[in-house]
This record gives sequence, structure tokens and C-alpha cells, in this order.
Amino acid sequence: HSAHVPSFIRTKDQFMAKGVDEIICISANDPFVMHAWGESTGANAAGISMLADAESAFTDAIGMRFDAPPAGLIGRSMRYAM
Repeated sequence: HSAHVPSFIRTKDQFMAKGVDEIICISANDPFVMHAWGESTGANAAGISMLADAESAFTDAIGMRFDAPPAGLIGRSMRYAM
């Protein structure tokens, strides 16, 4: 969603001041989509890492998989921060 990434860009310095080394956005998407998303939101330029979880392996491993077949959503990821 276009509102989530910009909020991390705006507050990145606050995270860094608290000792956070890196902000990583992980999505159940392919690397090409993640790169384009990073470019369109300014995340790449801000130094936020945009990582693809194309097969949802990480998402499945942490129990954050989301499926909604009636809406055509299979193997997606819930929103979370850790």
C-alpha cells in the first residue's frame, strides 16, 4: 500500500536514533515488483531495503501468510512490523 512505505521513510531517522540499523520491507512479491515499488515510493533512495519473498517462504515461516480466495488473493502477507 502506498501509505505504509512513506511513513517509514518519514520516520527513518527516529528509528535510526533508537539504534535500528536497517528498515526492511518484505513482501510476497517478485524482485521486479519490489524494485519498482521502491522506486515509485522513494524507499530505494531513502535507503530502505525492499526484499521479495516470491514464494512466501519467510512469510509462511513466521506465520503471517494471508489467503482470501474469493478476492483472488493467494499466498499474500499480512502487515506486520518486527
